Amino acid sequence: MAPGALGAIVRNAPPTTMGRHMAGSRLTQSNRPVLFGSNQTFQQKKSNLIVNGHPIPDQLVKIAEKIAGPIKPGDYWYDFRAGFWGVMGGRALGMIPPFIQEFNYPMPAHCAGGNTGIFVNGRELHHIDLDMLHGRGFPTDRGKSYTIEMSGRVLDEQWELYLGKLAPTVEKMKRGFGMRTPPFMRFKGS
Repeated sequence: MAPGALGAIVRNAPPTTMGRHMAGSRLTQSNRPVLFGSNQTFQQKKSNLIVNGHPIPDQLVKIAEKIAGPIKPGDYWYDFRAGFWGVMGGRALGMIPPFIQEFNYPMPAHCAGGNTGIFVNGRELHHIDLDMLHGRGFPTDRGKSYTIEMSGRVLDEQWELYLGKLAPTVEKMKRGFGMRTPPFMRFKGS
């Protein structure tokens, strides 16, 4: 089992099992289990950041911010391989460095509200993302799946293509400009 995996199981357990005593845990005054025997403790407060459907504890957000830049609360998708990110259900809003371990969760295929039939690193492209990449020479054949890296390298089963650096400043600085929900995407009351 991966480090912290039991904690993820506990956090995602249905409410009917949350108060039960589990092996490798103890109960707090609120009858919520706290893991022991590792450096990670069960985080009782709700996370303000969700990446690829997974809540990210505040202490991990602080670590990720050293690479990603300032991260505002929200529900985001993140492309671990290329560094693209966006608000869940929407197009890409930017790029931060790839391979941020604190955000290493699989992207849902339809996280970007894509309807193009073209997949990049497992995510169906939104038509705006496809237009941006096509302007750099990216193919537009529906039903295809590609791997893209921040360097601009594109791979499929048969060939390799280079689009040019997708985020040269981020790549050079080895640091992003952060993640935030833009005003035009915020819902009233949030």
